[in-house]
Amino acid sequence: MPSVLFRNIRDWNVSRPEPQDAMEVLVEDDRIKEVSDRPISASSARIVDGNGGTLMPGLIDCHCHVTMSEVDLKRLENDPLTLMTAKTARILTGMLMHGFTTVRDCAGADWGLGPGARPPIGFP
Repeated sequence: MPSVLFRNIRDWNVSRPEPQDAMEVLVEDDRIKEVSDRPISASSARIVDGNGGTLMPGLIDCHCHVTMSEVDLKRLENDPLTLMTAKTARILTGMLMHGFTTVRDCAGADWGLGPGARPPIGFP
């Protein structure tokens, strides 16, 4: 994977009490290699100008119900599985756009909605 250099970002790192402005972050092979308030030299990296926006890790929602597109459970019973899956995809897209990169569904969703749609180990 190519390197990416984020410039002009606001870094929100939990090791400091406040976000830092005008930071640079170099990511190589899906790992943060360097964070600096000075210019980082990375000639082969793709440059992304953050325009002063905040760069932070993805959020985790440990309790959600991605298949619950309705509050009235009786209405959900009448939805075909294909419609439920389409509605769930829209809900998950919204969560991703709000910064959630990991979610744990507490009931309703099965392994078919997961990455790669592979059954868990030991699943028949």
